[in-house]
Amino acid sequence: MNLISIQNLVKTLTNGERKTFSLISGVYGAENKYYTLYEYLRDNKAIDIECLEKNFGKNGLETAKKHLSLTLMKALRYAENEGTIENKILNKIMDARIFHKKGLIAESLDLLSKIKEISLENELFTYYLMASRLELEYISRMQFNGIDEYGLIEKQNKIEEILKHEMLVRRHSSLFEILMVRYWRKGIVSNLYEKAKLDDLLLEEYQILNNKNYNSFESQKLHLNFQSTYFMMIGDPEGSLKIFYEINALFKKNMHLSLTSSADYIFMLDGLLTNLRAINKHDEMPFFIKELSGICTQSEDLKTRIAFLIFFHHLTIYNYQQDFKNALIFINENSVLIDQVLKGPLFNLQVQICLAISISYFGLGNVKKSLFFQNFILNNYKKNYSYRLYFQVRVLYLMTQFELKNFDYLNYEIKSFERKIKLENKKNVFENIIIDIFKKLLKEPDNVKNVLDQILEGLNTSQFSPENQRVVQNLQFNKWLSNFKIKIN
Repeated sequence: MNLISIQNLVKTLTNGERKTFSLISGVYGAENKYYTLYEYLRDNKAIDIECLEKNFGKNGLETAKKHLSLTLMKALRYAENEGTIENKILNKIMDARIFHKKGLIAESLDLLSKIKEISLENELFTYYLMASRLELEYISRMQFNGIDEYGLIEKQNKIEEILKHEMLVRRHSSLFEILMVRYWRKGIVSNLYEKAKLDDLLLEEYQILNNKNYNSFESQKLHLNFQSTYFMMIGDPEGSLKIFYEINALFKKNMHLSLTSSADYIFMLDGLLTNLRAINKHDEMPFFIKELSGICTQSEDLKTRIAFLIFFHHLTIYNYQQDFKNALIFINENSVLIDQVLKGPLFNLQVQICLAISISYFGLGNVKKSLFFQNFILNNYKKNYSYRLYFQVRVLYLMTQFELKNFDYLNYEIKSFERKIKLENKKNVFENIIIDIFKKLLKEPDNVKNVLDQILEGLNTSQFSPENQRVVQNLQFNKWLSNFKIKIN
């Protein structure tokens, strides 16, 4: 890892993880140089390479960086070691290997039998297969002592059943991934050919469902997600909405499973809330935000993520409704949370929050505050968050400069934006359309009204993908252009 990545890792450590790191570091002696580097990265925002090389020496800095990286990962693994059922099972599999290596054969087989039982209870079929294959390997080494042919065939058949289920789940998952790619790249089906291709996927899913031998949580979840996406693609948001409630009910019903941990439920709710925005069902969002706020977890990371997500999704509702006065009240009520966002490293969720806040201030006409959050995001772009989010901030930045009528500066900024797209190797038609809009506005300042009329007509008829439609919707780009035209006139 490079120093920036290590610093991001250091700044995301929870209190428990920091204690674990300190304990492990204490074993080796806190006077080690890598611990000094840890303190520097923890306490400083910017990294001064020249200063570090002067204090550590060039080779010394590289050595300290490697040791710090290794020790951090060791501490994080240790902190996570007993945190999930999956980790507990993996540790038990290691214990079974050790028992067998030390000649404790009966203890090893008993432990593997318990692992298989726990794996089935939690629908962790991959771990069941690992334990089963290890069990058969050890039984074979004992020349099948204590098991007859029927017992062996029974174990083999069970493995075949699980393998068949896993294969079907994998096929189902692949099918869903193909459907999702089509949705985000092409959106709602617009002709008979695309409808026929969509129906082919639906038929394949039907065949998978008819062949499955386990009605597991994973297969039910895939089916519901597939159906909700299908309804979105055929332009039936009401059908998707009904499925969203079914997905939520499925998770709540299966919270006893390892597969439905708090983290999985949080990410699922975040996905549903994102989809609700995409299909303009903002009135339905408060129900799922409430579900999010009701999650209980001991994890500091997850508590923070829940708080961030609740704030973000609430604010997006205000922004969509253009209720910027209440958005400002909400922002002021959550100043502590915003400070937490600004002090940590920027990842996707933190950038989404800053962008939403910037949009709120932009809508209020508070350009200075909006620019503060825009610059904060742009100045901290180190590929820790998605290019799509970076692109939205750059577009909002151009919109802000137009509001300020900094037309000379805009020429420079547009060229800078184009260079950035080339450096990122992005060849998206959507980016070019947006940049062309700003170029046209700059080229024909005396004929802005007619130019804007043409642009708005083109935007309203353009068949953007859902991904690009979300950008236009999030920035309320069409509304801004309409308002901008009114201001000029």
